[in-house]
Amino acid sequence: GTNDCRTDRWDNGTVKEEKYKASLLEMVKAYEAMPSKPEVVLMNIALIAQGNQNDNYTAEHQRAILRAIDEETGCRRIDIRSFSYKLVEEFADNLHPNATAYAAMAEYIAGKITAPHYGDANADNKVNIKDIVREKRYLADTSVAINDLAADINQDGKMDVNDVTGLCSYLVTGTNEYDSPEEWDK
Repeated sequence: GTNDCRTDRWDNGTVKEEKYKASLLEMVKAYEAMPSKPEVVLMNIALIAQGNQNDNYTAEHQRAILRAIDEETGCRRIDIRSFSYKLVEEFADNLHPNATAYAAMAEYIAGKITAPHYGDANADNKVNIKDIVREKRYLADTSVAINDLAADINQDGKMDVNDVTGLCSYLVTGTNEYDSPEEWDK
């Protein structure tokens, strides 16, 4: 949340960043351990005080922490920060969105949550090496069960070797040639 960008949360660098990361990871794992097995979705902070160097520092470091937690847990991420830049005029005090911005952000988040989790070929709500294995098995034997919409990374209507390549690229670099600006939270 926006309180995470306060200077006292990030002063002295590594110590507080590691504490923040450990605390967030503990929370994610607690949710993942619940009997209902909810999908955990991480979201970065929205635009705050445009031009505030603390905001930029925090956003950059938070993004790295979210990516590290994603790599460890396979959580999906939503880049609300990039989207909120489109709504800058709706943040009258450079911190709090007005009703129009809240509605737009809620619609954006809902769309991301209900959209296919691109790359999640085995439908376990995580994108990892298991999805590459499932896609490769599917290419060898089309009777193998696969999450068709999510496996079609380039969204050309079929799952093929191009989708496997795109997924490999994402897992290695965090991006792929089919990215939309927010899709993999660059």
